[in-house]
Amino acid sequence: MVYNNLCAANSDSRDLDNAESFGTIALELYEKYMPEPMHSMVLNNLAAIAYMREDYAKAESIYLRSLRLAEHYQDNGMMATTLSNIAIIYLDTEDYDKAIACAEKAQKIAHEIGDIRTEKIAYSRMKDGWHGKRDFAQAYLAQSLELELKREINEKNSLLAIAQAEAQHLQHRLEDQLKKAHKQNAELEHSNRVITKSTRELETKNNLLTATNLLMNRIVSIIAHDVRGPVASIAEAAKLIRQECNATGRQEIIESLYESASATDALINELLHLANRYKSGIEEEAEVFELNETFRQGLELARASAKPKGIKIVLHSDTDPIPVCMGRNRLSLIIRNLMANAIKFSNPDSEINLYLHKNDNLLSIAICDQGMGMSREQIDEILAGKAYSRMGTQQEKGFGIGLVFVLEA
Repeated sequence: MVYNNLCAANSDSRDLDNAESFGTIALELYEKYMPEPMHSMVLNNLAAIAYMREDYAKAESIYLRSLRLAEHYQDNGMMATTLSNIAIIYLDTEDYDKAIACAEKAQKIAHEIGDIRTEKIAYSRMKDGWHGKRDFAQAYLAQSLELELKREINEKNSLLAIAQAEAQHLQHRLEDQLKKAHKQNAELEHSNRVITKSTRELETKNNLLTATNLLMNRIVSIIAHDVRGPVASIAEAAKLIRQECNATGRQEIIESLYESASATDALINELLHLANRYKSGIEEEAEVFELNETFRQGLELARASAKPKGIKIVLHSDTDPIPVCMGRNRLSLIIRNLMANAIKFSNPDSEINLYLHKNDNLLSIAICDQGMGMSREQIDEILAGKAYSRMGTQQEKGFGIGLVFVLEA
């Protein structure tokens, strides 16, 4: 197809040598790869080149070959065109009878298939043939029919031009509508982005409110769990003050009451600090502090709770001091809950040992009591974050959240 187009292009520019070369290559390729009915296109181009070279015999031979193919495959359009081209050769060689015969056949075929352009060309060939024979009446008749077809073609061209203009106008309208649609779509996309942004902001605020509510519930639970023990100690100390009136034991009871009250006050302050920090959205910053001293402070509160049961608490540390870097309040929460759990489930007059051991960069903390212990199933529930509650050795009640706090911390 490309070589045939090159043949036609060079033929139009009168570069006949290149046109013939491209046409010959095109014919070879068409004969090898294309269906035979398509060969006529290339043959007609080669015949036109021979005609322009005034090699009329060669041109006639090639056109006749093309005509035979068109007749064999009943390609009426190609037959009419080829017959009109052959008529030109006969006109130039002044064989007017053959020219008229070819033109008449071309006109008849063109008329049957409704190809008025080829029919008009056929009448033009007939006109020239009759004029060559000096039969001016027939020439005039052929010219009249040619002109009639020309007017019809012009009318159709006018209608086509009108249709094209209407189509162009419709295309412009469609383009305007498309632009409006694109603009509306852009506005909708902008609105959608605004809505999406607002939705995300609402989701963020909702998540913040949910987290705040969970935090408040957690703080209330911590207060309910951790404050209960010291307050109970204060109540027990007050009870003893009321029952014991001898001067020898009064000072010790008062000291116990003071220690419990002081520890409770420190705990409440710590919880309030924790609540304020979370409400402001500030995470607890890590700080460097001495571990032994922090444990000793935590054990003071634990001893106040352990004293009514006669439980002894001993701190074992093979290193002093032990500097660590973490949240101090978090560690206090862990110590407090682990010790409270150990005291609750330890038997009266038993011992709780707390071990601190440092090996290179690894620090291990162990709290060992002599209580009732837990089953594997109970441990698994706690590790899964589930609250698990049972009575202590002296029927102490709890909420089952102490060790859950330790895991969360």
